[in-house]
Amino acid sequence: MNALIAALTIAFPPAPSIVVNDLDGKKLRLPVAGKPTVLLFIGTECPIANRMAPELKRIVTDYKGVAYYFVYAEKGLSKQAIRKHLKDFRLPAPGLLDPTFSIARFAKARVTPEAAVYDSMGKVVYHGRINDSYSEHNVPREVPVKNDLRNAIDSVLKHKPIANPFIPAVGCAIPYEV
Repeated sequence: MNALIAALTIAFPPAPSIVVNDLDGKKLRLPVAGKPTVLLFIGTECPIANRMAPELKRIVTDYKGVAYYFVYAEKGLSKQAIRKHLKDFRLPAPGLLDPTFSIARFAKARVTPEAAVYDSMGKVVYHGRINDSYSEHNVPREVPVKNDLRNAIDSVLKHKPIANPFIPAVGCAIPYEV
């Protein structure tokens, strides 16, 4: 039996994961095992991310059965500032402080707002923008035409492939080098 497990592990290695601390210091493994996981990279001072906050709130509320985390990849940010931002923007999922950019590096996030979507096996299946509210900096669209994150979550929950698994996001740069 051990030989079979070893053979399966070689043939189907586990998806990469990262262990982080939540705001209360509790260890958390991302992506969450056995559950679709969405990492939402946002910033307290990013106007594009803040403008996107109501839609992010609606997404988290609309799609059940998914583990969501708001990741704050910012140096010098306090846990209290994250809690305040979550409360002020009524964001209904846990926040994670990422001052060393370990989560951002793991997910290959480059800007805020940006999403990384993992299936229930921990495989990244979508990476990119939330929607097409911004096609370039300082040029917002009143109503988005393409809802890329919603489409990706729909596909994951239906166990269907995602038509476009990577769509570059427009936003505020995460200040690190990959």
